[in-house]
Amino acid sequence: MSLENWLLLLTSLAAVVWPAVAVGAYASYRRCKSLVPEQHFEADARKHPRVSVVIPARNEEADIEATLRAVLAQKGVQVELIVINDHSTDATGAIINRIAAEDSRVRALHDPPLKEGWLGKANAMRYGSSFATGDFIVFTDADIDHKLGSFCAAVHEMEEHRLSLLSLMPLFIWESIWENAAAPAFLLATANFLSGPIHDPDSDDALAIGAFIMVDAQVYRALGGHEAVRAEMLDDVMLARYFKASGERVAFRVAPQCLSVRMYNGARAVFYGAIKNCLAVFGENFWLAVPLALTFAIGGISVLAAPFVGLFTMHPTLLVLGLLVYFEVWLGVVIARSYMRANLFKLAGFVVGVPLLLGAALVATYQAVFYGSVLWRGRAIRVTE
Repeated sequence: MSLENWLLLLTSLAAVVWPAVAVGAYASYRRCKSLVPEQHFEADARKHPRVSVVIPARNEEADIEATLRAVLAQKGVQVELIVINDHSTDATGAIINRIAAEDSRVRALHDPPLKEGWLGKANAMRYGSSFATGDFIVFTDADIDHKLGSFCAAVHEMEEHRLSLLSLMPLFIWESIWENAAAPAFLLATANFLSGPIHDPDSDDALAIGAFIMVDAQVYRALGGHEAVRAEMLDDVMLARYFKASGERVAFRVAPQCLSVRMYNGARAVFYGAIKNCLAVFGENFWLAVPLALTFAIGGISVLAAPFVGLFTMHPTLLVLGLLVYFEVWLGVVIARSYMRANLFKLAGFVVGVPLLLGAALVATYQAVFYGSVLWRGRAIRVTE
């Protein structure tokens, strides 16, 4: 079979499959209930619920101050902020200390001892939560922009639906061309989690995102805190599943108006984030990353090559199909802009992400096979025994 025919076959499949996948992804987002920030607050501060906010931070000097100030600005709740500087090598610790000196609601904790069998982030959250005194505990990342009223809205949602755990999905922001290149793959990965029976109370399937997880403090401690997920790369997802399997009510809401996050800061972050997330999704079946990456690469390369091959070989069908699939992928992310804010012009260069993500999958598999771990933020995370 000639190159033109191979490309015609691959591009034809992509032209049919991608729209169906994109529509399914968008439908998965729409199935989730939305949460908007609370606009009205109880005037009497003594009646505000106490919320302990636990933030693990490792080398987050670029974002940590904005996140802490967004948390401290929350209204309608009594905030207790516990920040764990998890062995940072940049100015993260100094920034936390400065803000703690300004505001008595902030407790700065530094370099928690890493317990045997624990991954760093879960260990930091375990350590920080041991100091929490609130009725609710919020676990959130150090690079999240929390909008005013989001914590109050989350508390009301917890109380109204008698939840033990509530997780909010932020607005994902893509800025550089490399971040935008990863947007289509991220859209599909997120939709894959959302498409499960996470809303079925009879299923143990559940979903949570580390950007925002609010738990009932009493239930959290009764279940042993993070002990059950101490070695999980996807500690957020597994914590929600553990709560649900234990008979607790959990919920997941899309909340782009409540919080936002820039997932990755440049090509390097996209590359290493893809390595970690690839292995986290497949667990010990890490070898599945390779065929998935190859499938993605073949599809991406065919989309990139088809228009040019069609143009230079005077094959109008191949040219039109290639341009159609290229437009379909672009449009699929654009339609989801209420959940993922991509740059429409930089998104047009999404094909540059094909070799980047393929390389990440290959490196992840190599590290897992030969070392049993992957590197994330300067720390080895064991994924196989």
